[in-house]
Amino acid sequence: MKTICVLYNKPEDLHDESDLDTENSAIDAADVLRSEGYEVSLLGIGLDEVSKVKNIEDELVFNLVEWTGKNIAMGTQLIKILERRKIPFTGSGSWGFLLSSDKVQMKKEMKRNKIPTPGKKFPMIVKPAYEHCGIGITQNSIVKNESELRIKNYELRKNM
Repeated sequence: MKTICVLYNKPEDLHDESDLDTENSAIDAADVLRSEGYEVSLLGIGLDEVSKVKNIEDELVFNLVEWTGKNIAMGTQLIKILERRKIPFTGSGSWGFLLSSDKVQMKKEMKRNKIPTPGKKFPMIVKPAYEHCGIGITQNSIVKNESELRIKNYELRKNM
């Protein structure tokens, strides 16, 4: 029987619903896997606990870690540890994780591979280049011209 480790990031902020949602999703995933007959361990790690991944003995890691933005380096490091240890895991490898977490680099790669992407057209919604989902998007994220775009980019760099 395969043993599966459901790996997730511990909530950093107990008031942040998205942080709590990751832990709840990990518990739900573990319950479903157990109901299918798998032996499952849950491993929640904080940013200062990435080295715990080196102790995983399971045959598969179900990776639910969502470290992007300012924590992208830690997310990449975690995946590289799994790759070095040759433990099969769900999700993309370190290069795919890094690329998909960097919207600027992703757009360059798509253009290089002749995959069409939208051009710069106002009005537009501005969001952080290294965050996922709606993190960093507010009611003030819509800009109507180049001047507003520069101001919004400055604000995002300063605050994210």
